[in-house]
Amino acid sequence: MKEPKFIITGVNQLTHLREQLSHPMGETEAAERLQREVANRKYQRHAAHVRLKIERLDAVQLTINFNEHEE
Repeated sequence: MKEPKFIITGVNQLTHLREQLSHPMGETEAAERLQREVANRKYQRHAAHVRLKIERLDAVQLTINFNEHEE
């Protein structure tokens, strides 16, 4: 079975929505990347994203209905 993928997310200061900040990666790589991000943002005055955390990537399958058409 495939190893689950994780992403780093943060809350956007303007929209107050949680957004994806990184590409999918393994859990240990995500934890290391999060530590680096937090350390780099420590002295930043006006960060665009706050409350960073690691989340499991949930794949969303999109479907297109070709049979439905408007007249």
